[in-house]
Amino acid sequence: MNQEEFNKANATFINQMHEIDAQIRKNGTQFQETSIDDVKKLKESGKISNDLWEWYVVWHNEQSRKYEEWKKFTANNPNVPDKERILRFDSLPKALSLEETLKFYEETINHAKIGLLLAANKLPPQHDAQVPQKFFKSIDDDEFAMSRLVADPLNHLHKLISEDIKPELISDNSYIVQNECSSSHEGTVRLEYRFRAKTDAEALALTKEYMQRLKGRQQKVYAACWATVNKKRSRIVTCELTDLMMEAYPERKSKHSFSIKQKIEFFQDLYDLSFTQLILTKKKPFKNHRKSNISSFVIPLITIHKFSDYNATSSKLSERYPNSITFAVLHNPVYESEKMYNVGAGLKYKTLELRPEDQQLARYLQVRKSQLMDEKFIIFTDRESLMALAGLDGIAHVGMANKRLLEKFGRYQDKCIIVSYPNRVIFPFAVRIR
Repeated sequence: MNQEEFNKANATFINQMHEIDAQIRKNGTQFQETSIDDVKKLKESGKISNDLWEWYVVWHNEQSRKYEEWKKFTANNPNVPDKERILRFDSLPKALSLEETLKFYEETINHAKIGLLLAANKLPPQHDAQVPQKFFKSIDDDEFAMSRLVADPLNHLHKLISEDIKPELISDNSYIVQNECSSSHEGTVRLEYRFRAKTDAEALALTKEYMQRLKGRQQKVYAACWATVNKKRSRIVTCELTDLMMEAYPERKSKHSFSIKQKIEFFQDLYDLSFTQLILTKKKPFKNHRKSNISSFVIPLITIHKFSDYNATSSKLSERYPNSITFAVLHNPVYESEKMYNVGAGLKYKTLELRPEDQQLARYLQVRKSQLMDEKFIIFTDRESLMALAGLDGIAHVGMANKRLLEKFGRYQDKCIIVSYPNRVIFPFAVRIR
């Protein structure tokens, strides 16, 4: 293949990717794990072309062959580190030939096509998403519950948010931002966010903007999703966008009071959360928990299943967001055997009355309260960690940072999130929670 032939084929693939991306944005598609049985059902119902079906069968057989090689190699070489195994079986060569590049593009596009077909023909039934009563055990009437399976690792989020993180290019115009930290139980928590950008410079600017929003505004949106799920008693919820906005901003008198710009911003925050996930890895079983075959949890913050028609590039601003949306938070039956999946951490509904920059520490305090059972105090021994949690680590003046911190705890006390706090910032800094 010469360069001219490659350029022609490459242009075709790029156009196809743009069309697929437009469908994803329009329909709010969230891809699920694909199995041969799922694709067989598409074939049996006549909803997949013969060419695409035949390609998938060949691809699936090749992956099965590689997996058998992997198992054989692992059994014969038990002491080889995981990283070396991955490099041996899963890594791409540093430089792909023109033919290999086109084959990679073809795989990407065909998987996306199959994902769109599966998403269009399969929506989890609402009755399977009902939240069991045990989830609300120990949750007061003035609280909503967030699953401990996601709430516990979220308490490490302040360690993962950094404007110094550089985005990585993973394919044509597609980037990933990721950061990892250690957690309790000898495990790790990794934050991943995937997005599209035209240039490296644009990707870097979007990463910095995303990190700023994730510090506050998006945490308020995420809390509103859980509050809505609690009221509906279902992990899959269909509602108007403005109903969700009213949960996030309960001080507003009417859902009709939001401007078009605010609706666009809110939907963008919500949409970006659907491309954000936590990967929680356990190096050993949690103490006192039932054993599990799962060592890593891929936890998307939210999953958007469906929304009403909209056009993000419309000349009319009022058409750039959907009026209704169907979303889920942590709806995955695979995790049912995990104790923390159906254990809720109680958060005061008044948490949503707080400003966006107060959300992170407010959630942290309440999740820690749930973790500590009957303990009356949360004791902070490290100034740097507390200031990062409070979002005040960027303030160089110690006196000003201390003043802002005490004001923040005052707002928490007003909302009944804490009982009391010291009137001076001296460590250890003990906050009474009961």
